[in-house]
Amino acid sequence: MIIKYVRLLNIRSYLSEQINFPSGSFLLSGDIGSGKSTILLAIEFALFGVVRGGVDGASLLRYGKSSGYVELCFDLGGHRVIIHRSLRRNKSFISQPAGYIVVDDVKSDCTPVELKARVLDLLGYPKSLLTKSKALIYRYTVYTPQEEMKRILFEDAPARLETLRRIFQIEGYKLIRDNASVVLHSLKERLAEFSAKTEDLDGKKKQFDELGNRLKTSLSSVALLTPLTKENQSKIAAHQALVRKYDSDMASFNSLKSELAGCEASLYEKNQSVKAIEEGLQNALKQIPEKDGPDFGANLAVLDRHVKLLQSEVAGKSAVKSGIERLQDSLTLISHEITKAETNMASSKRLEKNVLSSETCPVCLQPIAELHKNHFRSKVATELGYSERVMAEKSLEKEKVGRQLLLAKQKMDELLENERRLAELSALYQQFSKSARESIISEIRVLSKKISDYKLKLQSYSSLEADSNLVKSRLEKLQQQEKELLIKKTAFEKELENLNFNMSILKKEIAEKEASKKLLETSLQLRNWLDEHFLNLMEVIERNVMLKVYNEFNNLFQNWFNMLMEEESVSARLDDAFTPVVEINGYEIPLENLSGGEKTSCALAYRLALNKVINDVINAIKTNDLLILDEPTDGFSSQQLEKVRDVLEQLQLPQIIIVSHESKIESFVQNVIRIVKEQHVSHAIT
Repeated sequence: MIIKYVRLLNIRSYLSEQINFPSGSFLLSGDIGSGKSTILLAIEFALFGVVRGGVDGASLLRYGKSSGYVELCFDLGGHRVIIHRSLRRNKSFISQPAGYIVVDDVKSDCTPVELKARVLDLLGYPKSLLTKSKALIYRYTVYTPQEEMKRILFEDAPARLETLRRIFQIEGYKLIRDNASVVLHSLKERLAEFSAKTEDLDGKKKQFDELGNRLKTSLSSVALLTPLTKENQSKIAAHQALVRKYDSDMASFNSLKSELAGCEASLYEKNQSVKAIEEGLQNALKQIPEKDGPDFGANLAVLDRHVKLLQSEVAGKSAVKSGIERLQDSLTLISHEITKAETNMASSKRLEKNVLSSETCPVCLQPIAELHKNHFRSKVATELGYSERVMAEKSLEKEKVGRQLLLAKQKMDELLENERRLAELSALYQQFSKSARESIISEIRVLSKKISDYKLKLQSYSSLEADSNLVKSRLEKLQQQEKELLIKKTAFEKELENLNFNMSILKKEIAEKEASKKLLETSLQLRNWLDEHFLNLMEVIERNVMLKVYNEFNNLFQNWFNMLMEEESVSARLDDAFTPVVEINGYEIPLENLSGGEKTSCALAYRLALNKVINDVINAIKTNDLLILDEPTDGFSSQQLEKVRDVLEQLQLPQIIIVSHESKIESFVQNVIRIVKEQHVSHAIT
């Protein structure tokens, strides 16, 4: 990775600036607070965005500005990459909107998280860093801020070791061991569970065999009952056929009895009907003002004559009805003419009032002469006289027609009453006619003959009821026997069902316990393998990896430290926790007691060694061409500054960026970029 340029807009002390980065080694020079470190933080922000515990958006966006951005361009394995990230000030916080990335002129818009994922993929950083709060590998291989250079030396040893595990991705072995321990714990619980499940396996098998023997006994009993049941069912079928025959005969017998009773009841009714006809005729004749005849026929003739008389009177109803309708039409016409005359009178009076009371004609609006008014009065008087005569004549005519209509309606009411009486007497005549009486008498003779025949037939069923009861009694005994046989058979079948059900449950339980037994054996083997082999293997692998890292790290650290120190009596090494141990004349000195230059030498040596080891261990990283050193010579003497030249020559990296205010370093590098700050605005001068 070789940086080409970084473009800043409203980032800290920069308003709008583009800094072009040359290849090789170069110095970002300037006074303290001029804005050198801002460029390095902007590069990190462009790569990884706002990072909790690292680059903060609020510290990057220039105070008083609503938005800003960083654009970084670099070469990565022959591919030109441009990353653009923005910042936006909201009411109470600073947000990071979507940005974009351009790879070989192909632009892709991305959310901040998507952009970080693309960058990690391009740089070859582990995907596990996508949600990490800090870009650890970048901070320990490419750029470590000045304030963090010495922090790693004074960290708690376990914390430092855990950090290095994450950086070298060795923490996976510890995670594997922890997970294996969890699995072992789970296996122990499963072993206890499987042991409990398989504890009574032999007892279940024995119980299953006992149920099998009982099942065979029950099957034999059912086999013995089956033919007895079939024989009894055959006898029942035969007796049921006899019962059905007797039931059919009994149904015929009961039908005859019912028909006989019906005929006797009908005979009684017919006799009563004859009596009722004769009595009804006598009652009807009492309403007719004629003397009764000597017998039924004479009385019926009187009733017939009265019916005919009423029929002749009712025949004139249509003529009366037509007369009423004509009178009503005349009355309506007369009323209409009276209303018309009243309307003409009112209209003439209203017109007379309007004309005589006005000085101008309501039609032509011309003045009305007195002669014309007199003529108009004469004409209106004539019309009023005619209307009054018409009203008087029509009122008399209306009164006359009204009296005629009232008489006609009274006549119609009399006719309607006679018509009702006619219908009533006609019905009585039909009911009490001679033919009706003779018909009933004929039916009485027929019913008497039927009754005689039914009584003769019923004599042939004298022993039917006794025979039917005997067969039904035998059938009940057979059915009772069948019930007893079925109860026994059902009991055995129920027992068979229960046995089969219990055996199926036992079979399932035995199968499950057999499966649990196999799982128990497998789990025992897995537990032994994990406990005795796998965990030990993970420890050995981790130890070997850490030992390899330690040896390379320690050698590099000692090499860089010896190059930077002035005195040969001072040496350094790493202990097992990767903590620097400094000795002076063979005596260990606490790091806190070192001078400023000695602390800086130790921190820089540690930093360079860590950079080299990480790049060697993680081969996929594509930032191993770039190194950024932020104030790496703090507290150095002039002689130590000279030794920095040797360090830079030995590194032989394609691009080294040094941030320092030491002017002497300008002689060590190939290019210098000066940062100046005027009126709170920083600029780069090449």
